[in-house]
Amino acid sequence: MVRGFVGILAAACVAILLGCGASREGGPPRIAGSYRLPDSGEKFAVGASGRVFYTTSGRGMGPMMGGGSNELRVVEANSRAGYPLKLEVGVDINAVAADGHGALYLAVREGGKDQIWVFGEDWPGEKPEPRAKLKPELPGDLNNLFPGREAGTLYALCGDKWVVKLKSDGSVLATVTLPGDSRPEDGGVDREGNLYVRRTSGPVVKVKPDGSVDAAWAKSEAAAIDYVRSVAVDSRGRVYISASEGGVYLRAYDPSGALAFNIVAEPLKYAPDRLVVTPNDRLYALDGREVYEFRP
Repeated sequence: MVRGFVGILAAACVAILLGCGASREGGPPRIAGSYRLPDSGEKFAVGASGRVFYTTSGRGMGPMMGGGSNELRVVEANSRAGYPLKLEVGVDINAVAADGHGALYLAVREGGKDQIWVFGEDWPGEKPEPRAKLKPELPGDLNNLFPGREAGTLYALCGDKWVVKLKSDGSVLATVTLPGDSRPEDGGVDREGNLYVRRTSGPVVKVKPDGSVDAAWAKSEAAAIDYVRSVAVDSRGRVYISASEGGVYLRAYDPSGALAFNIVAEPLKYAPDRLVVTPNDRLYALDGREVYEFRP
């Protein structure tokens, strides 16, 4: 009996070290599942259906495997490839975001102009018509998108210094100008309205709801992390940062920038390329051809 109990306890310890299973409330999330992509992903979103929607990158693909930049690929929860969405030749997909309620937002460039096309998570055939084609007035090229905390809102990362908050009809609610000229490429927002933005160089920047840069955050542990690959934010204000520093590839910080915990998972050999947090606070990490799902 004692021997059996010791064996169970040892197995539980191994599971914790490998980052598997559920965590206690308030502790670090652990891997609950994974998706295997047919090819390397570049930008991705996770829909309400549990599907992964992604654009492809050239990493790790042979000459016959590359997909055009006008194609959005799909992988089901069982890692089975779904039916891709193909736009017309010459229409490039630069980003994808999901609102958690069945809508997909694609940042596209057509004829040298940026637009946001809205689709559902299911579509008939390869080339469906979008539900809407939004043409917001943006101050620079559209780099990326992420959903807002308020229903029907979306954030656009633009040019080399702008974050634009949009309504679902494409009208502009607010524009934030970041200091410097390092392009904003990734970001998230907490329920208080604080923005966290990753740029092409330097640490994650925190912008308060009034549009000012948070000076206290700039002196925090989180702001000391360089070479950031991606950032995502959950509803509780936890800021997840993917970075290749100190042998830890994924960390969580509180809204002050203090380290909440390191997320150590055996499959992560490098910093994930992209992070996404869904409205129900599940964290997803894209690492080449693998997408890992973390749950609290």
